[in-house]
Amino acid sequence: MGIDFGAKTGTLFVPFIGREFGRGFLSRPGKEVNCVTEVRLKKGEPVDRALRRLKKKVDREGILKIVRNHRHFEKPSERRRRKEKAARFSAMLAARYADL
Repeated sequence: MGIDFGAKTGTLFVPFIGREFGRGFLSRPGKEVNCVTEVRLKKGEPVDRALRRLKKKVDREGILKIVRNHRHFEKPSERRRRKEKAARFSAMLAARYADL
């Protein structure tokens, strides 16, 4: 994954190619989805600030998390175990802060 600086349009792009993508871009099994996250540079805005906005946007969309999950195959039992562990953790936090 790389960052492309659009010279003519003044945009920063992060291309993403994967089997799933959050926020409703789920595809049929085995079909890849091509998505691009972009941030348009505002007039007179430094590239550093636009790059920071791009990083925040990529983090909010969860692209890096999806890419890291697709680096290696995860067995269905491992996926189930991981999701159960996350559910237990969130239930523990909900129980802890329910009294407050």
